[in-house]
Amino acid sequence: MLTRSAALLALSFLAACPGAQVRESGEVTAALRRIDVVEADFDKMRLEVVVAVENGTGADADVSADATVAIVGEAKGSDADDAPAAPAEGESAEGSEGEQDKLEGEGAEAAAGEEGGSTPIDGQRHAGSGRGRAAAFNTSELPIVIELPLPSDTALLEQLVEWPKMLLHVEGTVRVGLKTVRLGGHRDVAPPHLPAVVLKESQVASENEGQAGAGFFKVALDNKNPFDVTIDRFAWSITIKDKELKAAGEGEADKVPGSSVAEYEATVDINEKAFGKELKALLRSPTVPYVIEGYYEVRGIKKTFRFAGDMKFARR
Repeated sequence: MLTRSAALLALSFLAACPGAQVRESGEVTAALRRIDVVEADFDKMRLEVVVAVENGTGADADVSADATVAIVGEAKGSDADDAPAAPAEGESAEGSEGEQDKLEGEGAEAAAGEEGGSTPIDGQRHAGSGRGRAAAFNTSELPIVIELPLPSDTALLEQLVEWPKMLLHVEGTVRVGLKTVRLGGHRDVAPPHLPAVVLKESQVASENEGQAGAGFFKVALDNKNPFDVTIDRFAWSITIKDKELKAAGEGEADKVPGSSVAEYEATVDINEKAFGKELKALLRSPTVPYVIEGYYEVRGIKKTFRFAGDMKFARR
């Protein structure tokens, strides 16, 4: 879960970029640089929208910024170039003498909507702010902290977590002294991803001088997220030659730590109780067919899995 205070992060300072000294120009410019994921889970993500402020004057400057973010779809390509957005139709940016700021980059195309669009897939935009000081003759970074809830609709969330990256649309303003610059653009970030199910082991061995046997199985949930994943329900069954020897049942809850693999083991008996008259023929077979089927649920999303194959008898 998210634990850090957004209020404290919002009052952040501008960090000068190493080696980012700029020449004297008498101008201060700002551009959208990137979006960093600070924390995340399947309910929400905490983001820092990072704005680059280039101060070409000889004095440090107070800077404040506000921005909104919306999830607009799956990211199909790389991030858009850093660029401030043009004012909307009929609206001018504030200047020191009431003049409109000169903006570069996206221009009118951004206001009209570029590839990726600006319409939230869940109908919501989410806001945050930041403030600090821009060092003289330097390019500094201002993080704007935004908490981004993930969709509450299960079907929409399931679609989102399957994307390699999701596309975010950013709108905002940066104020340096009496100058206001409007920002806009698209950036992509990786959403939380569901764990992968892996079959780690499937073996069969004869026992009691060939009078019985046993199957040994191990499945795993591979959580590649840097945060813990709560599994609401996890269940799996084992079938050997059309006989279900382990039922899935109702399943159990579990938690898989971040960047780790949780393993689950089961042993089933291959004996007369399970197979009756078929047992002797089965034990003489060079291989034994098996099927593993199961499912897990995370925040209402249910995923099924199936593994099937043939195991060679380990004689002992």
